[in-house]
Amino acid sequence: MSQPRRSPQEMYPLVECYLESGSTQKAFCARHDLSVFVLNYWLKKYRQENSAGFIEMPLPPEAPAEAFAEVFFIDGTRLRFMSAVSPDYLERLLR
Repeated sequence: MSQPRRSPQEMYPLVECYLESGSTQKAFCARHDLSVFVLNYWLKKYRQENSAGFIEMPLPPEAPAEAFAEVFFIDGTRLRFMSAVSPDYLERLLR
């Protein structure tokens, strides 16, 4: 017997809960009676719809001269690139 179709309104809050949980997919799915396949399907859809995309920005004046680019996170973490990276690589790295 197949499972009933799920809607984004039902699944996106669950995906957000998983992303914030710090849990493995297997453990999260066991707690929520969900298959890993279904979680991955909705995780992919969620990321596609909630992707902010990337735009090129100049370095701030206080960036070291040898750095090509820097990414600043809300928690104060900095990710410094010493040479050019493609936007696709950066997007995969930050996921």
